[in-house]
Amino acid sequence: MTILDRLRNYINQQPDQVLLRSELKGLGGHSQLSVALGTLIDDGVLMRMGQGVFAKARKNARGKTELMCDDAEVVLHQFFRKRRIDADVVKTESSKKAQKYVVETFGSLREREIRLGSKVIVRFQPTRLAKNIPTDIELLPKKRVGEFVKSFAKAHGIVRRPSKIDVWAEAVSRAAGDHVQLDDVGQILVSLFKAKLISGPQRVRLMTNYLVEQREKEKALRKKSAHDNESLATP
Repeated sequence: MTILDRLRNYINQQPDQVLLRSELKGLGGHSQLSVALGTLIDDGVLMRMGQGVFAKARKNARGKTELMCDDAEVVLHQFFRKRRIDADVVKTESSKKAQKYVVETFGSLREREIRLGSKVIVRFQPTRLAKNIPTDIELLPKKRVGEFVKSFAKAHGIVRRPSKIDVWAEAVSRAAGDHVQLDDVGQILVSLFKAKLISGPQRVRLMTNYLVEQREKEKALRKKSAHDNESLATP
């Protein structure tokens, strides 16, 4: 079996729409992999999203490459997760020519804009720092809570750096095939509380809002992925 065959089989077996080159390194040598990936991009099987990041793709009736998944937002969220980017889609614009997404990112990002075929355009912009926090816990954000917490912490010089145990735990998770990023919002809230930048009730409410939002996002993404898989399976 050639490396091209192994790549095609691997891609077909993966439930995710986004693949990292680092996930493919066991399928062949560096130069062989580069050539094979280039062939799959030319054939419309893959689409390059960024350095070392690819999305599943297909050719449409006009021979143009487009995303395999009809919902580009599902692909974007997988892109954020696999690239370990704190980001969120904040605006969408639809037209006959293209679907445009505006994405706010926490921290620096190499890309400023990416095009996914001819119909999807994604623009990245940095998140504005949140310097103040409501004293009334009922007014604390219920959406994009993690981004708010990290932005508020950064504005006040609170930056959580992964400890050795965090690095070790993430390495164990990856070795076990678990690509879930270890959550650090709770640790940042602890640091903010210790620095007396937030109160106990603020800390509890922010953590509660964050966990509720994460569960809602995960539920929505699972529902979308299941729907897309059913659509692809239907002849």
